[in-house]
Amino acid sequence: MGSDTCSAYPERLRTYGQVGQGNDQDLVGAGRRLSAALDALVRSSPDPTLLPRFPDWGSDLQGYGVRKAQIDAWVGQVGDAFEEAAGGTFDADTEVFTSSSTIDQLLAQDPRVQDALKLLHQLLGNSVFMSMDGQFVAALVAQLHGMTPEQVQEVFWNLGDDQLKQLGVVLAIPFGTGVTLDERNAFVNVVLSTVDPNTMRRLMANMPDLEPDLRTHYLDHDYKGFNWSWQASAGPLWGPTGLPNPTEDIRQGDDGDCWFLAGLGAVGLSNPDLLRQHIRTNPNGTFTVTFYRDGKPVEITVTDDVPYGTKGTSGVQPYAHPGADGADWAQIYEKAYAEFRGGYDDIDGGFGDTSIADLTGRHATRQDPGDYSLDQIQQRLAQGYAITTGSKSSDAPWWEFWSHPDRMDNDQVVTNHEYYVQSVDTSAHPPIITIVNPWGAGGGAPKYVRLTESEWHRYFSEVSMARVGSP
Repeated sequence: MGSDTCSAYPERLRTYGQVGQGNDQDLVGAGRRLSAALDALVRSSPDPTLLPRFPDWGSDLQGYGVRKAQIDAWVGQVGDAFEEAAGGTFDADTEVFTSSSTIDQLLAQDPRVQDALKLLHQLLGNSVFMSMDGQFVAALVAQLHGMTPEQVQEVFWNLGDDQLKQLGVVLAIPFGTGVTLDERNAFVNVVLSTVDPNTMRRLMANMPDLEPDLRTHYLDHDYKGFNWSWQASAGPLWGPTGLPNPTEDIRQGDDGDCWFLAGLGAVGLSNPDLLRQHIRTNPNGTFTVTFYRDGKPVEITVTDDVPYGTKGTSGVQPYAHPGADGADWAQIYEKAYAEFRGGYDDIDGGFGDTSIADLTGRHATRQDPGDYSLDQIQQRLAQGYAITTGSKSSDAPWWEFWSHPDRMDNDQVVTNHEYYVQSVDTSAHPPIITIVNPWGAGGGAPKYVRLTESEWHRYFSEVSMARVGSP
């Protein structure tokens, strides 16, 4: 808060807090009833595009009521702190003047804040048994989970910049120091989803590793001399429909994560509502995305900032780009997945089955395309399967290979690249499979590729799939 003199009517603050908390319980109940009513309405509606977000309205109202109750409780505590700082009891018309630093000290006496600070000091003071760092972090996360945003912020404002830098070193993945990736991500989740923008800026300034590691060999090779930082994405999360639109919104950048983005596109085509439900906007503007490890959900919280490079007057966004309508959900998913795996360099190279499984928690398979006819692929699509397919290395003769080493089928197919399957037209003669390049429009290769069964079998080496939607 600083050290400037501040004033308040402590009795009024306490009263506002008490009355507010009572109203908040009614608000939460109303949200619960609204959610149930809207859910029933959705189930009875014949138009699936009209009402997909109705049940969320009730949940949002419940969340708002819970959050407002926390704020009202804190308002009452601030009133108590003002009264204690002034050394007396006052009526509703008495204004109290005191320093904000005194109020900070009184609020820091909150037992929960004190318990969290004790754990932090134990963690920062542990220079011998570093294998215990993970235990301290896990205990700290458990403590922070039961606290209000104001209490969490109070904890970190009671640490100096040097202490925050030290905490950042302890949590930094490359150094280890006894903290696992899951333990680190759990800490990042509870902090980034909670603190206000002012606290966030201070934490990021002293603990830059709260963001995923953005360095990859692509940056070193393709963008020599660029300076890298994080820049807030400018677009909305979703496009006009309020749902993912993979063929318009997925545009791969300069990371080798075609396999992940192809899986994202395939799931988005088969079950767009699953992707929408697996990304949550937090009250402070951050996003929490749900992935799966061994079939169990893992939440990852990230800011809306994306990697951005500058060199003189030039600027570039190196990884996934905004969608056609500015929708940035694919960028947020990519950033969260980089955090989930350990950094942007850790999502370079893979297969669609891994992506689909990590996005949905469903068991995914990877097989040779020769195991499937296009009739069978069409049947799988109709049954709600998300399907990706990966191309081979070039099979072109040497005189074509040297001029186009990364293309096949008259430059239509990118080699060693993952696509996602949009459709199969069995009424065509011969039947045609349409696959989508995650590079998107303007990526330097056709966005849509249409192949016969024999062409697909010739140019592609694997097909991955999992049932993620309803037929």
